[in-house]
Amino acid sequence: MKHNLHFPLGTLLFATASVVLAIHPVIWLVRTWTDPSYGSFGFVFIGLAFLLVIASLVSGSSTEETRQGLSPIYILLTAGLIRLASQLFAINFLGGIALCLDIYAVLKLLNLNARPLPVSPFWIAGLIFLSLPIERLLQRFGGLFLQDASAAGACQTLGLYFHDLKCAGTLLTVRGHEVLVDLPCSGTAALMITLGSFVALCAIQRPRPITAISWLTFALTLSVFFNSIRISLLAFGIVYKSILPFDVMSEPAHGLIGLTTLGLSLLPLFLWFRPTPWHRASRWVKRPVSLNNKSQSILGACALCAAVAIVSAPRTAWDISGEVQPPFLPTALHSHSIETHPLSAKEQQYFEAFGGVARKASYGAMGVTIVRTTSPLRHLHSPQECLKGLGFDVTFKGTSTGSWPSSIYTATDTAGQWIVAVTFAANDGFVTANIAQVIWHWLKNPNLVWSSYQRITPHNFDPSQRHQLEASLMASLDVPMNPQSPQENRNETN
Repeated sequence: MKHNLHFPLGTLLFATASVVLAIHPVIWLVRTWTDPSYGSFGFVFIGLAFLLVIASLVSGSSTEETRQGLSPIYILLTAGLIRLASQLFAINFLGGIALCLDIYAVLKLLNLNARPLPVSPFWIAGLIFLSLPIERLLQRFGGLFLQDASAAGACQTLGLYFHDLKCAGTLLTVRGHEVLVDLPCSGTAALMITLGSFVALCAIQRPRPITAISWLTFALTLSVFFNSIRISLLAFGIVYKSILPFDVMSEPAHGLIGLTTLGLSLLPLFLWFRPTPWHRASRWVKRPVSLNNKSQSILGACALCAAVAIVSAPRTAWDISGEVQPPFLPTALHSHSIETHPLSAKEQQYFEAFGGVARKASYGAMGVTIVRTTSPLRHLHSPQECLKGLGFDVTFKGTSTGSWPSSIYTATDTAGQWIVAVTFAANDGFVTANIAQVIWHWLKNPNLVWSSYQRITPHNFDPSQRHQLEASLMASLDVPMNPQSPQENRNETN
């Protein structure tokens, strides 16, 4: 008995093209979850998306045809164009966005909206988007705004109880105690959890666009508000440290305060977000593209050829540094002669590929690494990114706003524990310890030359000697000083 098999060649060719385009973005995405320098927990979001999709698929077959709106073919073509830009300009994040569109198209073909347990392909793709290293972008481009908003909210809250409160930007002074609202305490981690919770609920509830926008605004506002409450509680704990049986800046108290305020910010979302599922009006429905098998096969073959051409295109990073002069290092500091150190093979390859220069040296117990570039987005980052990638356990300790603003970290490896300080400066006199401020200043002044000055000393090194060596180094390098130079000992919330 003969059976006529209709082999979906066009569909297979389109699927193969999508796989070819997705290979590199998938590898990069998995690396962001496993590489300590990224510190990304995006696998949680993609795991949640996977569970929702599986639950919908096993709930039963689709009850009706709901493949409305933009055809998956157009979505795949758009993803291909974005993937081309990712390849040409060596921007991995764009490849991640293309991957989200690919998954969105596949989920539309699975008709998840019409199954007994319906979920929205659009919002599932949103969860995939959150699995990208979004928090790093939030810290770099939105961290400054979140810092200011959290500090302003904490200032208003603390002002209800302390009449001697002084607020100067992100620096709060309460009864002689200075509390600095630094980048880690800007609330980006809580914001990511809020976004993930909201997108997951939208995938299940499938709200109207205007409803989703309204609730998203409400959820983000609550997140920032309760982050201000968290900072206020930490400030209370710092002021009344002598009478409290615990230290609010140490675990588990610090973590419990953060979890409590985060839970309160999410409570309205989980209790009251019950929108009526949205069904598109007929005027918004577009008929899916209908092609015969021959046309589908031809388009599929063209898509596969285009995919191979895209991934074979040469990659040229857009953020390569221009030519810069190697940084100067003094021959001696406080009777300690300079001892230069070569860059590792990996570091040499990195600077050869993306421009910029770096020098490594040591003066006695103090190690120094200086990087110079015109592309701070590529070369300048916190020690949490580079040292974690080298196997260190890195913890942010706060910000010193003394003569030279510096972010302070502890780094631990098998050889011991170290104190790491880093300062960023531009050749127009701008100096900061905040990478978010670097990015915004660079966006307004794209032609500047930037330098990062990283100093590392043993944890048990004499603090006065550390201060003298660092001050001598920064002065000899003509690093701009903080004109206000306030006290260096602060209570930093994070």
